[in-house]
Amino acid sequence: MTLHGGRLKSKAVFALAGLCHAATAGAFALRGSVLALEAPGIQAEGIAMLAAPGPEPGIRLEVAVARLYLKALALDVSDLRVSCLLRQEQGEWHCRGRGGWRWAEERIEGELALRIAGEKLSLDWQRASASVHLEADVERGAVRASLAGLPLASLAALGSAVWPTLLLQEGTLGGRFVLSLGAEPRLRGDFRIERMAFDTRDGSAGAIGAGMTVRFSSILGATPRAELEATLSGGEWLLGPLYLALGEDSLALDAAFRIPPARGLELERLRVIEPGVFTLEGDLRWRPDRVWPDGGISLRVEDAEPFLARRVFSLLSLAGFAGLEGKGSAAIRLRLERGGLTQLSFEADALGLRDPKGRWAFEDLRGSFEFSSAPRVPESELSGSSAAFFGIGAGPWRVRLRNGSRSLILSEASRLEMLGGAVILEEGRIALGLDDSIEASLAVAIEGISLPELAARLDWPPFPGTVSGRLPKAHYRAGRLETEGTLEIAVFDGRILARGLSMERPFGTLPTLSADVLLERLDLARITSVFDFGLIEGRLSGRIEGLRLIDWQPVAFSAQLASERSGRRRISQRAVENLAALGGGGAAAALQRGIVGAFSSFAYEELGLSCVLSRYVCTMGGVGSAGDGYFILRGRGIPRVDVIGYQREVDWPVLIARLKAALSSGTVVVE
Repeated sequence: MTLHGGRLKSKAVFALAGLCHAATAGAFALRGSVLALEAPGIQAEGIAMLAAPGPEPGIRLEVAVARLYLKALALDVSDLRVSCLLRQEQGEWHCRGRGGWRWAEERIEGELALRIAGEKLSLDWQRASASVHLEADVERGAVRASLAGLPLASLAALGSAVWPTLLLQEGTLGGRFVLSLGAEPRLRGDFRIERMAFDTRDGSAGAIGAGMTVRFSSILGATPRAELEATLSGGEWLLGPLYLALGEDSLALDAAFRIPPARGLELERLRVIEPGVFTLEGDLRWRPDRVWPDGGISLRVEDAEPFLARRVFSLLSLAGFAGLEGKGSAAIRLRLERGGLTQLSFEADALGLRDPKGRWAFEDLRGSFEFSSAPRVPESELSGSSAAFFGIGAGPWRVRLRNGSRSLILSEASRLEMLGGAVILEEGRIALGLDDSIEASLAVAIEGISLPELAARLDWPPFPGTVSGRLPKAHYRAGRLETEGTLEIAVFDGRILARGLSMERPFGTLPTLSADVLLERLDLARITSVFDFGLIEGRLSGRIEGLRLIDWQPVAFSAQLASERSGRRRISQRAVENLAALGGGGAAAALQRGIVGAFSSFAYEELGLSCVLSRYVCTMGGVGSAGDGYFILRGRGIPRVDVIGYQREVDWPVLIARLKAALSSGTVVVE
């Protein structure tokens, strides 16, 4: 006997009991098929049933469902099959056997126990260490479920329905759920995931060896809403640019969100806590037509050391601050509106920050500041017990700031004592541009910094004297620093001037510097007195045009350096030998012959070198032509010594090696 139906309502499923009763009474097999069956929130298609007397007392029941769809959970399975022995006991139907379904490419089967009592149904399914207990009340539209050891991979369809690009790979799920069906289905429960591994098709998120416990309550209507408390523990996590290696640590999450139709995601409440390390709180609303959300977010860092080293080091690496070290505490608050930043405030309490590359460091940083369209506090202040820039330490400092509209302005000059002198910040301004990029300008003066102390910090030879100078104005925007006017430095009883000075990524990776440099009457005796190169007396002037440094190494320039043709001009024999070696060694041996070798120093008319660096090759010249060569030194008086260079092209690394050898040992070896 075969029965066919079109669309049946929820109670039609219990016609199965009558079908089985008929089979028992008549002792013959009954077959039935239903094209579709609907209950609130449930849809089944392609249902086929067989009821026949079994070898034992009872009815052998076989049910096949081509597709089962649970709308509230977006749960979609195929090829659902149940085979069991059906018995009636005290007015209830019990069926024990096997059941399974196909999810993606995997067939999942296990032991099954089914009980039907009026409008209520309970189901127990077990496979190895995985088990499912299900209770359904069709009349009330309620489903309760308990899960244990269920493989995450078996929930791939459910996962992709919630997160379309999600790829569940490993792990197990256990927990309890209560689903109330109806016009606005509700789902609540708690679950635990262990040894989780997942990925996404676009590679934007993933985890391995991770654990998660979640307690949640949700409404799955036209505007889904949910509240949850979760703990993330162990393993490695990738969430966009954020990488977390939790190890033995855990993060606590508390959130509430809703998804209005065609309006994106509204995160009504967010709270992430790692006790003793940080607390993150916020409320954010994502719009489909905007890159950034609207709302506010605040971060309180209780201990900067583990926070920087273990929680945000991947973000710092992307920003060019890989390995940033810190200690102390700080707080940051952001406010975003209409896709833009409208407020940024910062507070520090005994905060220490240190760049691992030694570019800068701050100790005991205290105070606050605020960027805002309408600042709440007109004045603010930051101070510290010490600071360091490129290894140069400074004493206590303080800056007073005026909080302007999306800007901070230095309200008075700030003096930073260092190396027996001071660096004075005369003007300063930091602002947020319309695209939320950071813009800054400053003017700096240098007063009497000890050159020997500076040289010691930078591992230079102990040059005598002091350094003073002034930078009238510099601007920073979009990772580029440019100067306005001329940077002037008074040193070696002369001046060094830099025009067109600019830097790209000054605090990032591979910083690049460009400038034109002018040298005016530098005292050669002060410069050469600290080297084994040999003493040279006189004044040096020249220019270095098109200077370009990448990661502080020169890659291009055109330099012309020459002595002034006035005043006392003498050069030691050792310096003559080394100059000759730098130009190719053409005249060095001549100094050791005859009467010339008896003199320790010589007068000279002029000396100079030029170099055009391109593709790591230096095209060299001097202060005039000398046949096939060029004059490096043009002598005068008796005895007269000329130094002539013959090597026009020298590999830059070779030239630097020769110069280092001359400065350290006084001897240049030319190969």
